[in-house]
Amino acid sequence: MSEPPKYDTLSWDEKPVEDTGSSLKITRVRTTRKFTGKLAGTGVAEYLMVYHPSDAKDVHAMTASYTGLMLFKGTFNGGEEGEAVFIVTTGKYEGAAVAEWIVDSKSTSGGLKGLKGRAGYNSKGMTGTEVWEELSI
Repeated sequence: MSEPPKYDTLSWDEKPVEDTGSSLKITRVRTTRKFTGKLAGTGVAEYLMVYHPSDAKDVHAMTASYTGLMLFKGTFNGGEEGEAVFIVTTGKYEGAAVAEWIVDSKSTSGGLKGLKGRAGYNSKGMTGTEVWEELSI
């Protein structure tokens, strides 16, 4: 059996969706990740985030909710290479980014054909993020 999955965030590009002057800040994020272990390959995610109203000046003291999609290209448990889309649900940032991914089973192809289940993370930084998973093919 392979090592538990981890990822490093290679890029994070965040832009406002619209500047309305509101107390709510809504952004679009594109991030690239490199996965190692049981899930090995690359992931490109697109998130929509809403930052909650706050007087905090430090971005790490703010809270947010987010959702999105991640295209994963790589292998599962040492198998053949393939692709799958993970739907990002329950995304929250409250000092750490916590989210769950659900496999879009109709998006799987190649060595990931038939992948099903869910996974997620609790990230406090850009490197070494541990991923929990309940996945199978």
